[in-house]
Amino acid sequence: SLPHIPTPDWYAGIQLGGPVSLEALLSAATDGLRLACMLCCIGAANTLANPKRALRVLPGALYELGVAVTVSISVAPQLVQSVQRVARARRLRAGRNKGLKALRSIVVPVLEDALERSLRLAAAMDSRGYGRAGSATRGSRRLTGALMLLGMCGLCAGA
Repeated sequence: SLPHIPTPDWYAGIQLGGPVSLEALLSAATDGLRLACMLCCIGAANTLANPKRALRVLPGALYELGVAVTVSISVAPQLVQSVQRVARARRLRAGRNKGLKALRSIVVPVLEDALERSLRLAAAMDSRGYGRAGSATRGSRRLTGALMLLGMCGLCAGA
């Protein structure tokens, strides 16, 4: 059994800590492995496929979602590089802070770097026409939306 951590009323239905069973551990491990498998598959597809070409073949109704997914997948490696760069700079400056001060001295520059990169990416995408309105017809958008809704219902029913 884990120590129980009380949560506020607005956080109802979520428990932190408490009794742990073998079934709960197996369920959590299965869900974690499923998520890891999906991340590996999406990461491999992102590595092997050209995102520009993939965005070109997407239906117009899914274009904005495709841009968001492509950008969000490419953020993780950039964050890792940014953390490594900030940690290396701290070591060179002999930053010996411990605890919360050390965390703050790493998190703030990393978030600043991430914000600067996202603004540069947005400007570059806008200048190349990635903010365009979809050229899909109204019927095509409705069909794509209906198929997406049907697919999500199928996923929910299968889970």
